[in-house]
Amino acid sequence: MPPIKAGLIGLPLSRSLSPQLFAVLAGLCGREIEYSLWECGTAKFHEAAAKARAEGWSGFNVTLPDKQLLAGEISSKKDRAAAIAGSANCARFTPEGLEARNTDASALAAAMLDRGMDLTGKKAAVYGSGGSASTSAYVLASAGAANVTFYARDPGRAGPAAARLSAAFPGAVFSAEPFGPPAGAAAVVNATPIGMYEDGHLPFEPERGQICVDWPYSPGGTFFTRRAKELGAHVIDGMELLVRQGALSLFLWGGCRESEIADLTREARKLLRERTGG
Repeated sequence: MPPIKAGLIGLPLSRSLSPQLFAVLAGLCGREIEYSLWECGTAKFHEAAAKARAEGWSGFNVTLPDKQLLAGEISSKKDRAAAIAGSANCARFTPEGLEARNTDASALAAAMLDRGMDLTGKKAAVYGSGGSASTSAYVLASAGAANVTFYARDPGRAGPAAARLSAAFPGAVFSAEPFGPPAGAAAVVNATPIGMYEDGHLPFEPERGQICVDWPYSPGGTFFTRRAKELGAHVIDGMELLVRQGALSLFLWGGCRESEIADLTREARKLLRERTGG
């Protein structure tokens, strides 16, 4: 079989573990995967996508700052999560054009489902206002949350996402506030690239039994996830989410069968943590 060509587009990428992850996945599924890192700002994103297609890539992953751009005008087709959240992190090339997928949403939903997490009628909080924040709110509402609050430096930036989500989930209330403690939240998601995972910078103290999710990842855990575990919260960390969305991306690019995703995810999580000290 020819190698699968793919990569990660975004800025900055110097700390990305995606190449290590896809090396692990390649070994597990017996496929050659050529995975590249292309540092690229929004102004050059269209050019990078066209270059990837010309070079025979099956697709690519996207990180900051282009998740919302991928879900917008650049894609010819998108899944429900990408359309409602206004964010996509995975693309694949098709004869009809570029297809955008939100495998972040699928990854978080699967992690919650595996733990039996039910938010029916409960409050939830999301720190951030970008693509990962809107994705998180989409998953929380899908899990039954009755109230989802965005906490952001500029609450107004969460307005468009809140409007889309309100239309898709009429039984839930979406709002935005400045950074502060998430009063009464059964689930809290950090979808900011800075802040909650820097030592000593938690805007609140996690509570026992609370669901705490951190999109950023770091070998050994972020400050947020380490503190949450110490206090008895239920933690879903960024390393797990990275592996889950990576396995889903590989499936979309034709590198594995759907029936293999669960086993690949389980084994890749173990191996990546061993190799990174995470």
